[in-house]
Amino acid sequence: MNTSRQYFLKPDIDIILEKGDIKAISQVFDELHPADIAEVIELTDDKHLGLIVDVLSPEALKDVFEFLDEESEIKILSLLKRPQVREILDEMPSDERADLFEVMAEKDKKQYLPLMPKEDREDVLTLLSHPEESAGTIMSTEYISVNPDNTVEEAMEIVRERASESAIVYYIYVVNKRGHLKGVLTLKDLFLAKKKQKIKAIMEDNVISARVDEDRERVANLIKKYGFLALPIVDDRKCLVGVVTVDDAMDVLTSEATEDIHKLGAIAPIERGYLKTNIFKSAWRRLVWLAFFLIVGTFTGSIIKSYDYVLASVMGLAYFIPMLSGTAGNAGSQTSTMVIRAIATGELRLSDTLIVVLR
Repeated sequence: MNTSRQYFLKPDIDIILEKGDIKAISQVFDELHPADIAEVIELTDDKHLGLIVDVLSPEALKDVFEFLDEESEIKILSLLKRPQVREILDEMPSDERADLFEVMAEKDKKQYLPLMPKEDREDVLTLLSHPEESAGTIMSTEYISVNPDNTVEEAMEIVRERASESAIVYYIYVVNKRGHLKGVLTLKDLFLAKKKQKIKAIMEDNVISARVDEDRERVANLIKKYGFLALPIVDDRKCLVGVVTVDDAMDVLTSEATEDIHKLGAIAPIERGYLKTNIFKSAWRRLVWLAFFLIVGTFTGSIIKSYDYVLASVMGLAYFIPMLSGTAGNAGSQTSTMVIRAIATGELRLSDTLIVVLR
């Protein structure tokens, strides 16, 4: 079902939820893609979430969970029994699981962390320990790696064993016994190679990677620049510690673009969506800049007042003030839009400051 139809059905779904008609809700959800059901959940009042959870089967709920935002995930988890919570947390990709725990209240962390195996708990805590806005905060620790001395046949068996748990199957990373990243090959390379060939004979040893503490926007731009589906992330010792996939890169670029647009409009960036941000918090973030512009406008008025004798002698000049101030504002908006966009795309750097000023 396409998105436009999903929006069309939303008022009807609200009516069905009010009636508590489980059969009707089930029939509607059977026709919807998990992403559309997730969107319905995010737009639904909290009082109806329990009904939706009751309608969805455990498997369907796991599929839907993949598309929910963290706030909705926490609400859904609070409605589930411990075994189902354990199963959902176990199925979640490591990076998404870390994102979830990052926004959780401490009491919720204490409740849900013990439900996971020790290895998964340590993985979550490790991902949360990375610096904010770094590659480590968006990487997944689930990937497929092989040894350079493995044969193609052995590597294929490793892929079969680990594919279901890996964040990316298309790339197979080659690491030595110490975990150092030595190469990469694609699934296509593996299929086309002869079974007895060594991996080191067919791998690409010139690997483009990023450090775990690098800025996540730079990592996302590397994926965009080279057209990768994923980028390997290494630590200080060049050991492979994770991968950033293209879907995570898209989320980062979308977030950064939104932040740039907010800054362009002189609005302090908001972390959540427009409709999910408290109205008072949203107003406050705008008020600071509005107050600044009010002060600037007051100074402008003072300057004009100092020339009131000129305006008194030639009243016709006053008619041009709105035009001049409006044109100056429009020119400033156009210039700032072009410059900020060029900075966002990496076209402009700090060293280009003089060129920008002269233009």
